[in-house]
Amino acid sequence: MAESETGGELLQDAVSRTLAIEMMDGKWAAGESKTLEDVQNRFGISRTVAREVAKTLESMGAVTVRRRVGLVARPFSEWQALNHQVIEWRLHSTQRERQLSSLTELRLAVEPAAAASAA
Repeated sequence: MAESETGGELLQDAVSRTLAIEMMDGKWAAGESKTLEDVQNRFGISRTVAREVAKTLESMGAVTVRRRVGLVARPFSEWQALNHQVIEWRLHSTQRERQLSSLTELRLAVEPAAAASAA
């Protein structure tokens, strides 16, 4: 598999992260589409890598892949918000403060129950 120049990260992961962060930051609005060819040309990647990017984003709920249309961005409310990759992407976006707040709320809800169970 092709590796990017960012510390051995897989190229498909780097491209997926970049596109996901663009969606979170509003640079790629929900409902807008990009073809695989758009992704290939922008990042200089093969069709195979572009397909892997599409699969990754689709598995996170970030896009819907439609034949003859391409990747259609979905609203963040439809993403798998508790997926570790989505959390990591969000921490690198302009939504960082919101993500940290959400994680703090989750900790406050879970930690007392976990501590009680451990005691």
